[in-house]
Amino acid sequence: MFWIFVLSLATLLLLAFWTNRQRAKQKINFELKNNLLMTKHPLLFINPRRSLFYWIYPWNQIPSYLTAHGYETFEKNLPPTSSPKARAQALLNNLHELSQESLRFHLFFEHSQAEVLTEILNSKVPESISSITYVAPQEFEWTGLKSPPIPVHSIPLPAEKAPAFYALHLWLTQQTKKAPAPLGLRTNPEDYNSLLHHIQTLAEKDFLESSSNV
Repeated sequence: MFWIFVLSLATLLLLAFWTNRQRAKQKINFELKNNLLMTKHPLLFINPRRSLFYWIYPWNQIPSYLTAHGYETFEKNLPPTSSPKARAQALLNNLHELSQESLRFHLFFEHSQAEVLTEILNSKVPESISSITYVAPQEFEWTGLKSPPIPVHSIPLPAEKAPAFYALHLWLTQQTKKAPAPLGLRTNPEDYNSLLHHIQTLAEKDFLESSSNV
């Protein structure tokens, strides 16, 4: 019985390692677009909830796609706890520290961190947040009585049938009740073009903001 357990665990770990390597090898066929306006503030991607089957490159090719176009991108891991409040507090602490250094970022969230985003909006929003973008199959659901303290821009990411390993990831991270789209696993250039178009809008706002402060 013990050896069956060990063999099953080893098989699970090898499968997880293989799926992560396969995702890491994924490439998007795209041509670099010219004459893009750069954002004044870097792009900060709040990493999705992770599991053994979804560990390496949590946003897949999205950050590298934007970096190839000249944008400064960063990724932020949140604590693995299942409590959205605890994850949000950890992020808030970090953002408040960045505010003290007069640093600002354009934040990007996805479906698995939607509750964290809600907690952020229900708190005192740090000055380090220049904008918030929600990348998911549906728009961000705001249930507050008043408008959110800072607008949340939504970029639709069409849902598609998830590969088998992603179903295991959802089960491990307890997201099976409202499963999100397999973030970044698609190769349709149109999905990435809409993201790039949105970031151009953020860059224009940064430019106008800088001009008004002169």
